Amino acid sequence: MSLSISIQEVSSNFSNYLAQVEQGEDIIITRFGQPMAKLTAIIPNENKRRLGGGRGVVKHMSDDFDAEINDMKDYM
Repeated sequence: MSLSISIQEVSSNFSNYLAQVEQGEDIIITRFGQPMAKLTAIIPNENKRRLGGGRGVVKHMSDDFDAEINDMKDYM
């Protein structure tokens, strides 16, 4: 849901409107009745990588996993 507010009103009560945005409200800021900006909450990225996030994913690793690859000797 969006709320349309004038620049003057937002300037006077900015912290109150930020609290509304924090609750999920979008604020459309207007100048002379025309929309000019939108104040909206930033949604945290839930897919952000985190340290240890892959723990337990690999169940088995071959015994020769770190063995030298003979096909690659010409490139090393």
